[in-house]
Amino acid sequence: MKKALLSLLMTSFVFVFGLQNVSAQGDKNCPDFSTWNEAQTYFEQNGGSPTNNVDDLDRDGDGLACEDLTGAPDKTTWNWATDRLLPATDGGTVGDGDNAGGQMPETATNNVNGIIAGVMIMAAGFLFYLRKRKAN
Repeated sequence: MKKALLSLLMTSFVFVFGLQNVSAQGDKNCPDFSTWNEAQTYFEQNGGSPTNNVDDLDRDGDGLACEDLTGAPDKTTWNWATDRLLPATDGGTVGDGDNAGGQMPETATNNVNGIIAGVMIMAAGFLFYLRKRKAN
């Protein structure tokens, strides 16, 4: 019984740590973009803002991603509220009011391995419970 539980535990660790999808595959860095326009578009499409630093592309928190890339605007004159590339998706409070709606950033994760590992750990706990119950 101990060998079966140990095997179950080891299998769950393999699923959680060994075979886990790398959810950071979409993680981008400034060198991944050839121009500032590409970087800023990616930043805004994924929910980037002065308060949400997507993939650490905006190190100083002004909403301007990858400021050193070709085509980046002058930091002293750029303003998030008026100069962003994509329309506002916060109910149209930025600009002329025609910017309501828009696509939500993809923030969900699909970690099936974690779910499987959790079920296996719960099963191991249930087996321990049954074993203890039989002993009494």
